[in-house]
Amino acid sequence: MEGSPGGAAVREREVAGMVGAGLPNRAVADRLVLSARTAETPVRNLLATLGLTNRTRIAG
Repeated sequence: MEGSPGGAAVREREVAGMVGAGLPNRAVADRLVLSARTAETPVRNLLATLGLTNRTRIAG
């Protein structure tokens, strides 16, 4: 994935919106047409990019 000026890749920004809206990994996976396990990767990458350890902090 190619990075953007904000540091998050396009997919990570999509995931951020979904996680920020409170969607669990399964719902993120369904919307991205991925398996739940595969959806964990962009969520994990997003947390690392933002320096967060908890997905609830993404919404804040």
